[in-house]
Amino acid sequence: MRRTIGGGDPCDFGAATKSSKPLAGRSRAALKAMIVAGGLAAGAAHGEETIHADFDLATINENTPIVLIVGDRVTDGCWLTASAAETKIKRELIEAGFDEIDSYDSIGEMNEFDKALMILSDGIYIYADVFGRATTTYGCAVVTAIDVYKHTFSKRHYAGKEWSVYEVKELHGNAILLTGEKSDMSSRINSSLESAIDAFIVAIHEAKRQLTEEVSEADVKDEYKVELLDAARPLK
Repeated sequence: MRRTIGGGDPCDFGAATKSSKPLAGRSRAALKAMIVAGGLAAGAAHGEETIHADFDLATINENTPIVLIVGDRVTDGCWLTASAAETKIKRELIEAGFDEIDSYDSIGEMNEFDKALMILSDGIYIYADVFGRATTTYGCAVVTAIDVYKHTFSKRHYAGKEWSVYEVKELHGNAILLTGEKSDMSSRINSSLESAIDAFIVAIHEAKRQLTEEVSEADVKDEYKVELLDAARPLK
């Protein structure tokens, strides 16, 4: 479920020249997703209507449960403000309008009941993973990664039996490699994480805007639009 970047030693970054650069290979599911809205298709007067907005992002609302899991795998004093970063992320989510936010330092911190809920409950899971180390006496190299997943649990009937289906879909991903002086690395890490969460929130608003426009302009009766327009309503 969780992904790391590359293989081998995750902290083999070389010299600590100051830089910030995105890492290649991160999934951009939110930018590539395309769905066909069955309700719209059924009500279309002139054939199927196609929705290009990311439906999973667009239908996130203030009551969607959010689970924040912060992983601190930074050594050598390169990140001294992990708790402050977690607080900043939660503040950003609260200010965006989310009401239900639980946070953990790692999966291992969860008790067995919470781990079971993680499987049996729907929700958005945000993994903030930070790892790195010192590369010189005064320099560090650190990767900050934000991965957002939608967890869905459902019951389905097939071949005369009831099946439990647990699905995980990636909605958003961002990773940045930071190198430079140890003295300001903590603040740079926190700023990187905060920017990544801001980008996720903006992606939600953009998906809602796009879905609202596409549904509003669809050549179908209003009765088929109401449910989707309600699901795509703005956050608080």
